[in-house]
Amino acid sequence: MPPPLSTEETFRQLADVLTQSGYPDFLPTLVQRIAHLLDVEFCLIADTTLNAAEATTIALWGNGQLLDNISYPLKGTPCETVPEREPCLYQQGVCQAFPDDRLLVDLGVESYLGMPILNTSGQKLGILSIMAAKALPRPDISREVLRIAAAQVGAELERSQSERFIRKLTYRDAVTQLPNRAHLLEKLQNWPRVDGNRAGLGVALIDISRFKELNDLFSFKVGDEILAAAAKRMRDDLPESCYLARYSADQFALLSPVYSVRELEQLCRQVQKLFMWPFHCAGKDFALHVNLGCALVASDELNGPELLRFASIALAEAKSSGGGLKVFEPSMSQA
Repeated sequence: MPPPLSTEETFRQLADVLTQSGYPDFLPTLVQRIAHLLDVEFCLIADTTLNAAEATTIALWGNGQLLDNISYPLKGTPCETVPEREPCLYQQGVCQAFPDDRLLVDLGVESYLGMPILNTSGQKLGILSIMAAKALPRPDISREVLRIAAAQVGAELERSQSERFIRKLTYRDAVTQLPNRAHLLEKLQNWPRVDGNRAGLGVALIDISRFKELNDLFSFKVGDEILAAAAKRMRDDLPESCYLARYSADQFALLSPVYSVRELEQLCRQVQKLFMWPFHCAGKDFALHVNLGCALVASDELNGPELLRFASIALAEAKSSGGGLKVFEPSMSQA
């Protein structure tokens, strides 16, 4: 067995791995390196913000390899005792202290050190912890290593949360809480492929008739409530395989993995049925009528904007012929 690293070398190698912050594999690399530096079998980073009663690992190292992430209840575990600002150390006998933690018992863990992960406001985001099958040989150094690493992990998690929040604002419609047009175009671009070809894809544009008149008569606030109610009804009642987005002021876009015109028409009829009942908003009942134009992928060379253009042509055809539903046909684009 190689001799333990010197204190200086331990912190030098820790500093090296911390310079990788911001890279996609930073957290998995960090737990691996910490386990090596401190000569322990297990190291994990867990998020405790998703559910107050449990922790969800986002990087987990055990017995010489990266392990699949897990969620586990905090009650009755040493992770539950990690305070808001101070480390929690059980240099030995941790299984005896937490006999109900079957994971510790099954792993044969003897010692535990957990450090809270905080954001810049001092709020707890998670836990960085190490576990070993023996007593921790250098608890003071281990505590300092985890303190330094936890500060960097906190900054990393806070940055990731900010990026997710910004992305949500960028791709989410504030009124309906649906994906917006930008996200729709990205979704079309990344639609799954089978054997190199785009899988079945039907696109439908759903237009609320005379919606501008509702806005003019009852205010934009009421109009927004109606849009939100319509979005919720479709989101709740359409198949989970469907993707629904807000396309424009009074239009929604629907993507679905269908392979035939018949399937696409059936789905659009289902949308029409959802508007057979009024929407109760601002103390009133509003009866809405929708027109739909849809298109089916006929060639893998078609891109997202072209599909939407074909659906838009079909929608215009439906509205000009008195309303209802139209499926795009090549002859429409020549009219």
